[in-house]
Amino acid sequence: MSILRKGYGTYHRVIELRTPSPAHLGVRAEPGSPPQVAAPAPASGGTAAPTAGPPPLDLLANFAPLVTAIRWGTVAIGLALAALDDFEPTRLLTLGVPLVAYAAVRTVRPLRYLTDRVTSLVMVLAEVALSLGIVVASGYWSSPYVFCLASAIVAAGFARGFGFAIRTAFAAVAGVAIPYHVTTLFPDALVTVQWGGELVLIALVAGYARRLFGQAEEQNAIARQTNDLLAQLNALAQTLPASLDLDETIATTIRQLRDLFPLDVVVVLLREDRGAGWAVVGAQGVRLAPAVAEENLPGPARRALARGEPCLSLEAGGMSPASKAGIYLPLQARDRLIGLVAVESRSHDQLGHRELLLGEGVAAQAALAIDNARWFSRLRTVGADDERDRIARDLHDRVGQSLAFVSFELDRIGRQPDARPVADDLLHLREQVRQVVTEVRDTLYDLRTDVSDRKDLVATLDEFLDRVAERTGLEVRFDHSASHRLPVRQEREMWRIAQEAVTNAYRHAEPSVVGVRWQCDEARAVLEVHDDGRGLPAPTGHPTPGARADRYGILGMQERAAAIGARLEISSAPGAGTTVRCELQRPPVTAPANGGR
Repeated sequence: MSILRKGYGTYHRVIELRTPSPAHLGVRAEPGSPPQVAAPAPASGGTAAPTAGPPPLDLLANFAPLVTAIRWGTVAIGLALAALDDFEPTRLLTLGVPLVAYAAVRTVRPLRYLTDRVTSLVMVLAEVALSLGIVVASGYWSSPYVFCLASAIVAAGFARGFGFAIRTAFAAVAGVAIPYHVTTLFPDALVTVQWGGELVLIALVAGYARRLFGQAEEQNAIARQTNDLLAQLNALAQTLPASLDLDETIATTIRQLRDLFPLDVVVVLLREDRGAGWAVVGAQGVRLAPAVAEENLPGPARRALARGEPCLSLEAGGMSPASKAGIYLPLQARDRLIGLVAVESRSHDQLGHRELLLGEGVAAQAALAIDNARWFSRLRTVGADDERDRIARDLHDRVGQSLAFVSFELDRIGRQPDARPVADDLLHLREQVRQVVTEVRDTLYDLRTDVSDRKDLVATLDEFLDRVAERTGLEVRFDHSASHRLPVRQEREMWRIAQEAVTNAYRHAEPSVVGVRWQCDEARAVLEVHDDGRGLPAPTGHPTPGARADRYGILGMQERAAAIGARLEISSAPGAGTTVRCELQRPPVTAPANGGR
């Protein structure tokens, strides 16, 4: 079992592996070597078809310009020293021709050191042998080409690091020193020690440079991988559900997971409000009961829930018996565990550490979206009860009182003497009945009017304000600027807030002008309703401004604004009119408006 933790209260990752594989986890085999890239897993489920491994890496590719420059520099120094020799410059220059030819060939076709290729090792050793032969033939340690051994040792160090460079250096020193001490009449051991030390130091420098470059290369690879993950998570965050509908949120989350992972099974569980079970709110690739007891969940899922940490498991079995690998992501929102997402594959090599990191970001985003949708669903249920109460009060205050008046008038007319004319009373009563019918018709029409996918808030408000102006005689002004639309559910709540504010104004404030302003762009949405009526009286101990007859409507507007995350402000003073302002900050990615929609 391997456990990776990120501390200081941020988050934890738990990776549980039955048979971990270094290649699968992206672990390098040797410090300083470049990051190894695993072969991509097949996109579809089932048994993976055999695929070719990754191409071999050229470990000298990044050092080729430097190796070429060192090779030409040492050859140039050797040729200069040979030309300045007092005894046999021609012979020494002739011995340098193979080195010049080799340097020219390696300039056109640089030396390569491919991983897992014996020929690459042979080519590096061949350069060492060539330089060694020329040095031995041209005077051992007094040879003008002794520096050419340095280029071969540097290439060896850049190719395989400290060990190979030092072994190559000792081999070169031995290759020169042994024949030197055997064939020379009075060999100088100090010269051998000096040149041998210099060549070993060159090997150490080359190996250390290889180590530093490998570490830098590793950090760059990690940075690129992290940047790719962040870019994918950022793109994912832009497309994760912004809807407050729970079913739509779950469906969008599953769709995003299927786009990200080569998975065969995905299950979304939410903690039931009562009891210790888990409700299955989304499942693809497996058939499950509507609810699952916690003890019936697979072991990795239970451990992920107990620890509150994402879990990668290569154990056989899971939510589906055919699964061979799975990622289990707890959903935590507002410091509460609300659910679990299980992503499973029927192949061992489909899910790994990279998918775990991506899943971690998905779980963080999806948990908040799902929790918001659940709370909004509960608020909608409570709001429906309040809405029924409001409609009942509305019908009682308007239609009920009017019908009661008609009933009283009929009783009064019925008690009058037969000789008294009732024509005028009946005309007056007919007018009252006509007003009642109009009130009922307007009330029902307003209740049926709503925002939809095809009818945006601008069109709905425009139609409603025309009816208000027609039946009240008020001057109604409507200014709007909508380059974008809100989600339908949020726009619907904005419409009801505007309807309530306008209705309160013409019923209770006795205004002459009612103004409505609607602005919606990619950054925010603002609704303002202003009237020049008598305003709200000063508060008298009530938590809500005003003691006017529309105080229940104000409470309803505040509840609607809170349900969509908007801020509602009501400013008023006695005799100075009232302004209702509702503002909603929104993410900057939405579909552009089309004709106000």
